[in-house]
Amino acid sequence: MLLDPTQIIVAVLCALLIGMAKGGLAGGLGMLAVPVLALVMDPRMAVAITLPVLMISDFFAIGAYWGKEHRAHLKLLLAGAVVGVLIGALTFQFVNEAMMRLLMGVIALGFVLLRWFGPEPKPVDPDTPATALGLSMGALSGFSSFTAHAGSPPVQIYLLPRKLDKASFQATVVVFFTLVNLIKLPPYILLGQFTQPVLLIALMMVPPAGIGVYIGYKVQKILPEKLFFRVMHALLFVTGAKLTYDGIVQLMVR
Repeated sequence: MLLDPTQIIVAVLCALLIGMAKGGLAGGLGMLAVPVLALVMDPRMAVAITLPVLMISDFFAIGAYWGKEHRAHLKLLLAGAVVGVLIGALTFQFVNEAMMRLLMGVIALGFVLLRWFGPEPKPVDPDTPATALGLSMGALSGFSSFTAHAGSPPVQIYLLPRKLDKASFQATVVVFFTLVNLIKLPPYILLGQFTQPVLLIALMMVPPAGIGVYIGYKVQKILPEKLFFRVMHALLFVTGAKLTYDGIVQLMVR
């Protein structure tokens, strides 16, 4: 599969977004990559292409955060994520292109609407794990991460009320998704997602992802976070609305 110029530009842009999110600009920025890529290609291919880029970006960023994570919360979320990834792997083949567009769109819209209109998280003891909530949010994150690389919202729903310090919060998120992406790798291989074209496109996206990590690390120090994320959330909302519309139309036509 040869990409046309539009697909190449979008792929490079998405790689930059992934890298910038891993470099320190989280909060929904990374979620924008797969839905945008899905606008110009089959969403299932977009998901497959993105995983190697995510994994390499993880290893660009992990050195800065390893050892600073909150171990108790991390273990709880990972236990749930294993179950979610398994469910995602078992159901992946039954999800067609239209359903994937709809799923990605709904996840993106839900995330933004929760950020815009959801209640302010109530603070709780940062060191006390909430077992039921942690396992359920971990499972939901694992499932949505496997199907659309959109596992951030459930993790943030669990972690934000804990009011961890910034370093511990960032480290827990980074380490969690580094390990979850490794867990996702064997099922993706067994499902035959890593075809030669997919791997070649992913390889092309690695350099801009590395540049994105550097940009994200630098930008998060100087740019007002509120302004930046308002723009990113608005873009994610528009993308999610477009994918949701396309998915509904395709399902109605069939």
